[in-house]
Amino acid sequence: MNGGLFTKQLLLISLMLFSVLGFAIAQTEPNPFDLQHRIPKNQKPLNSEEAAENNPFDIESRQVIDTPNIEPEAAKPPVVENPFDINRVKSSKTREEAKTKTITQTPPELEIIQKPKDTRNRLLFWPILIMMIILALLVTLYRSLIGKIYRAFSNENILKLLQREQGVFISIPYLFLYALFFVSAGIFVFQLAIYYNTIPFEFSNLMYCILAVTGFFLLKHLILKIIEIIFPIAKEIKQYSFTIIIFSIILGILLIPLNIFIAFTAESLTFTGIILAFLTIAAVYLFRSLRGIFIGSKFLAFHKFHFFMYLCAVEIAPVIILVKILMTGANVH
Repeated sequence: MNGGLFTKQLLLISLMLFSVLGFAIAQTEPNPFDLQHRIPKNQKPLNSEEAAENNPFDIESRQVIDTPNIEPEAAKPPVVENPFDINRVKSSKTREEAKTKTITQTPPELEIIQKPKDTRNRLLFWPILIMMIILALLVTLYRSLIGKIYRAFSNENILKLLQREQGVFISIPYLFLYALFFVSAGIFVFQLAIYYNTIPFEFSNLMYCILAVTGFFLLKHLILKIIEIIFPIAKEIKQYSFTIIIFSIILGILLIPLNIFIAFTAESLTFTGIILAFLTIAAVYLFRSLRGIFIGSKFLAFHKFHFFMYLCAVEIAPVIILVKILMTGANVH
């Protein structure tokens, strides 16, 4: 075993010595690719200055050597004009008029349309961003509650179960989500009024729209509380009032992407976003009305007049007044 290892080491050392020796011999022999042997023996190789002067590929040196008696200006090659090049000469007056026209001419329609849109984007960016941050925090902290609210939206029995869990007072997560609906609905009303040019474009008007939506729903709850005190239907009124809160929370969450679409989309798609928002609101409102009719179905057969008065005074009249204000203008300053 030791003899084999010694043989391998000796062979490796021999190969290294032969490699070094071959490299040294190769350095002493002439390079077969060197072209210096083609130069005649009686001619010295040119240095760098002479090679630069006698470079056959130097165009300038060839022109100077071949035409020594020609003046430098006459030795220049003639300028060949492109026959397909059309030179349109304009007078100085025409050029000044065109320059002035390009500087001063701005499309007035573009200024009228884009400036309010850009301002609206800047104005609505922060309220929508804060609203989305609050929604993200609520979903993170109360994820199970959001799931229960969605199931209560689609199932009457789960809604009754949540109402019994709440008791007399509404818990804080419900209040935050309900307030989120006020902000989302107020932003939509503000954008709708701006689209129809019924109110001035100011931040204070946005606050007025949010306060108007908040006051409208608080007034509805106040009327329901008065009806609960006057008439012996306390259980059904509490259930309907809680139904309004659950459906409003769902509607507020649905209005957030629609508000973003209306605020930041192109002008040509703004009306499409408004139509989608109206369809969403109408669908939720009709579904809530059906649930309300189902809650008061046992009183509907004996108190048709009272139900009709409530429907006209609390459900239909405020919506008609709001639409009338938005369509005709309110002169809010």
